[in-house]
Amino acid sequence: MSSPQGPGASAPAVNLDTPPPEVRTRMAFQAPAPNDQERIREALSFVPSEDRDTWLKMGMAIKSEIGASGFDIWDDWSQGSDAYNAADARDVWKSIDASGKVRIGSLFREAKANGWRDIDRPTPPTPAELAERQRQADARAARDAEDIARQQAETAIKAAAGWDAAYPVTDDDRNPYLDRKGVSDANTENLRQIETDTAAKILGYHPTANGKRLTGLLLVVPLHRNGELVSLELIDASGTKAALKGKGTKTGAYWAAQPLDAIEGTVIVGEGVSTALSIQMATGLPVVAAPSVSNFPKVISAIQAGHKRLRPILLYLGDLDPSGVAIPKALQRNMADWHSVEVEVIRVALNPAQIAAYRLPLSPDAAKETDPNYGAWLAEYGDQTPVELDALHPRDLTQITKDALASVYDMTSVDAHKAKEAEERDLLRQMKRRVEDFIAGEWPEVFHAA
Repeated sequence: MSSPQGPGASAPAVNLDTPPPEVRTRMAFQAPAPNDQERIREALSFVPSEDRDTWLKMGMAIKSEIGASGFDIWDDWSQGSDAYNAADARDVWKSIDASGKVRIGSLFREAKANGWRDIDRPTPPTPAELAERQRQADARAARDAEDIARQQAETAIKAAAGWDAAYPVTDDDRNPYLDRKGVSDANTENLRQIETDTAAKILGYHPTANGKRLTGLLLVVPLHRNGELVSLELIDASGTKAALKGKGTKTGAYWAAQPLDAIEGTVIVGEGVSTALSIQMATGLPVVAAPSVSNFPKVISAIQAGHKRLRPILLYLGDLDPSGVAIPKALQRNMADWHSVEVEVIRVALNPAQIAAYRLPLSPDAAKETDPNYGAWLAEYGDQTPVELDALHPRDLTQITKDALASVYDMTSVDAHKAKEAEERDLLRQMKRRVEDFIAGEWPEVFHAA
């Protein structure tokens, strides 16, 4: 059975974390010797790790200079922040482009601004030493590329097998996660479901997220990159999510509710399949889901590169707390500055007016003074008590999304299109019931056997 992305794309899967050859060559000449890495580690120790923008900038500087081997230096330093999250650090590191604009000099300037003094500057390497570094860096890059390609190929095979073994989400067999999120009436033709035990047999391991095992009936979300199925995201009824194992398999991959080759104009990008389906139900517009916030730049870049006729708009729905307010601002700034991606970002929810209008319960513990975004939050919102997005009923979230998009898109034609689609769905349901009734009446033994 074919993957659901639609026709037209047969390009091989690409590892988006591996820099192009010319960048690897440049990195090889610059690749620090062990003593240079210690210099980076020492300088970094002077830089506070609390501010998220600085944290990300330091990661970009290190990866541009050392490549994948620099993660341990950055991760060790990151753990000095009270806001440290291991999964977030791994996801963000994967999303960093080693050929980006931020170089190692930015790290040293930041360190000097915080009191570091570069007393023992290393002796410049000789041409022979540079050549040896290049040889070693090329060898490491080749080994890494081979390992990543192997992992990605294995994951793609398992993804295809898992998708083929899964079965459709229908009105008669609704998925518990979609029901809980209030989006079971959305277009789910590009989603399937599978029992956890079946998925585990296909994958060779039990799907797990942060040590928590997924259970029961799982929603199966196909993730594509360059038109090819590269991984699956599995979601159980509680909302616990797990992508298939494999380095870099999720980077730049996304779920589309419809084949992108068949459309043009606006496409809405959200975080997670339930958010994307809520947007689709509210607007009728084409939607794409990125698996995580850190994947937004790669996903937007992939859409812009592969589908010139599409205009992606990023919709952000998040908690009203320090991080929930800071993330969309940082996204728009960082995508432009560090990823050369220009995209409109609209923060749909939450805000104080929505909290008052829907009388949402407060979450006072969500704003912590140790949060690096706390100062900006306090300056903008004062004594506002935080509120989590999950407090908003899915029906209300749908209406809020529709109202937010009305400012940038003519919803009149969208409403007419949605009404027509609803009429067609009802007609199909009626036809299905009539066929079933006919079969039950004429050939009851066939109907009951099925």
